[in-house]
Amino acid sequence: MQASTTISPSLTTGAPRFEPGERIAPGLLAWERLGDGRTCESWLAWSLPLWTHVVVKLPRDGRMDDARVVRRLGREGRLLRRLSHPAIQRLLEDAHRHAVPHLVLEYVEGPTLESLVEEHGPLDPGDVVRVGMQLGACLHYMHSLGLVHLDVKPGNVALVEGRAVLLDFDVACAAGRAAPRGRPRGTRAYMAPEQCRRERVDPAMDLFGLGAVLYELATGVQAFLPGPEGSDSEHPQLREEPRRAAELRPSLPERLDAAIHALLEPEMDRRPHTGLDALRLLAAALPGDEEGTWPSFVDGALAGARQSRSPWA
Repeated sequence: MQASTTISPSLTTGAPRFEPGERIAPGLLAWERLGDGRTCESWLAWSLPLWTHVVVKLPRDGRMDDARVVRRLGREGRLLRRLSHPAIQRLLEDAHRHAVPHLVLEYVEGPTLESLVEEHGPLDPGDVVRVGMQLGACLHYMHSLGLVHLDVKPGNVALVEGRAVLLDFDVACAAGRAAPRGRPRGTRAYMAPEQCRRERVDPAMDLFGLGAVLYELATGVQAFLPGPEGSDSEHPQLREEPRRAAELRPSLPERLDAAIHALLEPEMDRRPHTGLDALRLLAAALPGDEEGTWPSFVDGALAGARQSRSPWA
């Protein structure tokens, strides 16, 4: 069986830590490195107890005894235990207290949106809308539990038989809490302006990330191109708005272009604020002959869900 990674190979650096078949932790045999970040790395592995392939997330070599990294891994495990949704990668085991701290996650077999755009270019507008609606539903669910992902980006969304699945909850946290100390959490090209400014965590940050994802799917280019860390251009979304998606792709339907740029509104209070707000906008952007992703008898519930803060309700 050929392994199919869900994380871009470009995220991996240096020589592999494990050889194929080498033991990562009891019952887990390394198969292929999927990617690494500043503190943790992810491996495709074979689980002997489950007798299937899984994803193992563990601290990078040299960070195994870093208590802060292990605590973050445990926090991610606790958060994932609270989540159960078809569009969210499942936690199979939280072993952050083991000798080799790690999480065992469902293996989501499919390309990321990032790799799809890199290989095939922009998506069909109807597909852009459908992916947006699936992610909007996922964000609606998360936000209803008081959780914010904070790193919605094409590399963190896998497409499995046409179904979008959100990955990597490493920086997710509770809505309303103060931003963690240090640099802003998330990926700079997809952060909301208020996230760059390290303001209090808010669900609207994820909606901005969703807009940046849809912009990239629709045009094939990023909405924002950050400069080097510490430079004046580190967070371009603080000073400028992207070109209209329809300027880059004139065939883009007007309603889809409008929905994308509503999500990319730099002022949080003027941006769609809930997943349901995003769903209303995207449903209106479906091609005329396309059916929605939900039955018509729930339209009343969607229309009735109002957030007084949001101008899009």
